Amino acid sequence: TIYDCGNITQPGTYTLNQSISAAGTCLQIQADNVTIEGGGFTITGDGTGYGINASVSGAGADAHTNITVQNLTLAGFTVDVSAVGGSSTGDAGAGGNLTIYNSAIPVVECSGGRGDIDTEGHGNGGTAGKVNVFTSNIISLNAIGGSGGVQESGGNGGAATITNSNIINVTTRGAQSEGSFSGSGGNGGAVTLINSVINNIIASGGTAHGGP
Repeated sequence: TIYDCGNITQPGTYTLNQSISAAGTCLQIQADNVTIEGGGFTITGDGTGYGINASVSGAGADAHTNITVQNLTLAGFTVDVSAVGGSSTGDAGAGGNLTIYNSAIPVVECSGGRGDIDTEGHGNGGTAGKVNVFTSNIISLNAIGGSGGVQESGGNGGAATITNSNIINVTTRGAQSEGSFSGSGGNGGAVTLINSVINNIIASGGTAHGGP
């Protein structure tokens, strides 16, 4: 049972027993295969941090994956649900897979990490996670491939399946490559809509900036 903000370190289902107000990041996910059952409650932030953060800070590390959020309202965070791969001067990490049920979440992000974090970056961009959304309201859903470094490729965007939901912006584009010679842009992720309303979709492939 979740009474307050904190770290979740083991797989399993965790259930809110009340609404929570957070200063900065509220729930830090440190394991795969975690379900947050909101029970109809709300987590409200102070305009900073993450509501639920399954991203990683380690260079090139994959985000925690198979994260489910259901029956929850989130508001007042920089990013409300995040599962972004770690960036690196080498190969970047993949974004985590997310499932959202019956929730209101302004911003959801599961993009791949960047392989071009400085001018010496020589890594491939990370692949974005896959997203499944059911009966939810979201303002911005981002599953973007991570940009690739010198002579490397951009990451692919993540596939999104959206059912009985309303979303203003969906972005699953592949990332650009900064490769001088051999880099290629990532593929855009497929977006499947079932009885849903989406205002804007960007699912294009990334450009390759390499020369001959």
